[in-house]
Amino acid sequence: MTYIEENLNSSLSKKIEHQVELIHYDYHIRALELEYFQHKPNEYQKQLMKQICQSKYEQETSEQEYEFLKQQIAYYNLPSRSFECSPISHHPFIDYIQNLSVREALMKQFKEVAIQSRNALFNLYLESAEDQREEYKKKHEASVKKMDASQYTLNNNEKLSSTLVQLINERCNKISERIQSIYKFKLENFLSKLNL
Repeated sequence: MTYIEENLNSSLSKKIEHQVELIHYDYHIRALELEYFQHKPNEYQKQLMKQICQSKYEQETSEQEYEFLKQQIAYYNLPSRSFECSPISHHPFIDYIQNLSVREALMKQFKEVAIQSRNALFNLYLESAEDQREEYKKKHEASVKKMDASQYTLNNNEKLSSTLVQLINERCNKISERIQSIYKFKLENFLSKLNL
């Protein structure tokens, strides 16, 4: 078996294993939802479960996306990915300039602009991801607080039983684990492509 075939088989088997893992998560998430509905929740309790699970999904996705972005930026900031190693540093129009001092000055200015632009773009990406992460974190915390507060303000027929609260928490945990699995696979895939 050749090197390419081995890597292709390895990559394909990892992808299949990951898909199977996601199916298991989907099964557990759905089973917890069905178990929740077997307790015959009222409409408010159904909506609350959906809202909390959706906000958990958004929170975990934004958290994992932020961490993945940090890993990508760290890679692109490695010395092997510096300006001098990039194709943009060897622009043919600059090479045509005969005057060495003009060429060096222009190259220095070109490098500074490229590095500043790259850093500004990376900072913008991170800032945007951080803002989104914080927004979804607050949204999820508000949903959980709403659930907790409803335990004191609603009448006994509308309150969530401890079983329903536990099922919501278990479902949120499975949703988080599923998203973490997706981003773990995504990061491994990203890193393996860099090592080829």
